[in-house]
Amino acid sequence: VMFGRNSDSPLAVIAPATPSECFNMAIEAARLAFKFMTPVIILSDGYIANGAEPWKLPDVTTLPKISIQHPKSSHEFQPYARDPKTLARPWAIPGTPGLMHRIGGLEKSDISGNVSYDPVNHEKMCRLRLEKIARMADDIPPAEVMGPKQGKFLVVSWGGTYGAVLSALENL
Repeated sequence: VMFGRNSDSPLAVIAPATPSECFNMAIEAARLAFKFMTPVIILSDGYIANGAEPWKLPDVTTLPKISIQHPKSSHEFQPYARDPKTLARPWAIPGTPGLMHRIGGLEKSDISGNVSYDPVNHEKMCRLRLEKIARMADDIPPAEVMGPKQGKFLVVSWGGTYGAVLSALENL
């Protein structure tokens, strides 16, 4: 899943561990996708899809706000200019006068967004996409360690294996 796109284009993947976690994970996936302007996959499985647990819908006024800044002026608009912190490109609303640009699957030239077959540009764009995903790590909390902080072994699980792994560890 992480490398399911063309070329060297890793993806951000979020894997909920429980059915109730899916709600917050969907919000987090949207927040990351809009902030970094990149696809984010929510990777779930049949155990979670067919699972059930009590869960109370949170007060929607307490949910995190997701802000999106759309360029409004054509003044020096460059569709592939990038935010220095997130490497996200500007997101122009389709049809906005003066903000027209190409989209699609062909490689684009850095900054201008024109179609490019230049291998040096392609390498640069691949590295930018990789760096953008790497920078997402600075925007998410670290993984939680459950149990003692020191021990003889470490068990790492993710997503739908959470329940089975947790039960096995509790039995040990």
